[in-house]
Amino acid sequence: MIAPPPRVYSPVSMKDWDRCPVYAKLKREGCAPRSARWTPNMLLGAAIGDGLSESYRHWGDSDPLAVGLVTALERLETGFVETEEWTLAGLTKLVTRGHLAAVVEDIPGTGTIIRVDESLGVGRPDLICRDAHGQLWITDTKVSLTIDPRYRASRLAEFETDHQLWHYAWEAEQFYGERVVMVGVHQIILSPKTISTRFDFPVTPERLAFWLKGAEQAWRDRAEEEAGQRPVVPRFSSCWGKYGRCEYLEACHQFNLDPKKMDAYYTTV
Repeated sequence: MIAPPPRVYSPVSMKDWDRCPVYAKLKREGCAPRSARWTPNMLLGAAIGDGLSESYRHWGDSDPLAVGLVTALERLETGFVETEEWTLAGLTKLVTRGHLAAVVEDIPGTGTIIRVDESLGVGRPDLICRDAHGQLWITDTKVSLTIDPRYRASRLAEFETDHQLWHYAWEAEQFYGERVVMVGVHQIILSPKTISTRFDFPVTPERLAFWLKGAEQAWRDRAEEEAGQRPVVPRFSSCWGKYGRCEYLEACHQFNLDPKKMDAYYTTV
């Protein structure tokens, strides 16, 4: 009999681990290249995500758009780093356009919002609603600065098997004691033009059970690594790929994860 996993890991941290255990470990420890150049990608996602959540919290008020936009721009200004490439004025326009498009998309529709950006345990879905029949469905917001139009459809299709979405469905079912019938992605692209799209995937008990088998094994493997019961090894297939060039490539392939050698190239943030 296979033992149950000793712990359940957050879907966000598992995404890093699934990419590469070494990548996840170094990122968790705050390791970063000393020469890394600041980019606004993560900040844009955080700003629009926070703003949209605030709009959802005030969805029944007279102007949820304005309330959320204030939050989004405050988050942007707090995290902004002045560079030669990016200006606060330019990013403000991107966030404003993105937030407007996201609100106009009207993701809740005729559904009832019951939970906004709150933890269910280790997962934190952006939005949980009930449809007209009282059934649960979950939406996760994904913000990208830009996506090549040739790959936009395939990027959305990838989310059908995304660990994070299925984790949210499973954890919501544990939390509420009832089925989740749908998970979806609200994709917001900011440049060169603003695009807001929603994509939904049905959740069946069979598919969720199939996901859970794989998730529990991954949780066990990671727990054994952290307990020192198995080595933390790199996944060479992730050194180059959909994420581009791994920022820790030198750490593995030049310095063999030797902390003394890595110190000249990396810092801890």
